[in-house]
Amino acid sequence: MLEAIKNTIFGGYHYPCKGNKFTLTEDSKSAKCKEAKFEVKDGDQYLVFKFDPSKKIKRDGNNIKQLFSFFEEGEYQSICDYIIFYKKSKGDLFAIICNLKSDNIGNNVIQINAGEIFADFIYKTAKRISPDNFTSKKLKIVKVLFSSIRHYSEGKNNQSGIINYLSNSETSRTMLLYNNCHNE
Repeated sequence: MLEAIKNTIFGGYHYPCKGNKFTLTEDSKSAKCKEAKFEVKDGDQYLVFKFDPSKKIKRDGNNIKQLFSFFEEGEYQSICDYIIFYKKSKGDLFAIICNLKSDNIGNNVIQINAGEIFADFIYKTAKRISPDNFTSKKLKIVKVLFSSIRHYSEGKNNQSGIINYLSNSETSRTMLLYNNCHNE
């Protein structure tokens, strides 16, 4: 499944990670939330994409200036920082929609919702092209925000459905994917 998904997206957006523990970073020098830490169990697989339009990604010798060249400017171009496709060794496929924010979460919900729609589109496209490679009936979504301060409450009172991890100069919690991704 993950190989079919990887082949669906232009390689310039693949974010290379390996091992059971990996860290995704925020490159802005002024960011107070510089990293998001993850852990998976032996036998689990994952694939990470970073959709950052400020990076100089080239295709056919030309810089890609817009992630979604068919959309207008502004909020239409918004998307989360990372999408992690995660496959438990004995389970379904998940898309972890991940944003890193410092103080102001401004358009966080817009970016995460756009990431959810895009991850589903990637999954359905890969499944359409390579149906024999897919055992999951549907993609399961987990939304997560790593931030320098808490923006969303924990537990049942969190109506956004976004899991909030603290990551700043004092604290950096690790998201254990095997605990946060549940089979139904």
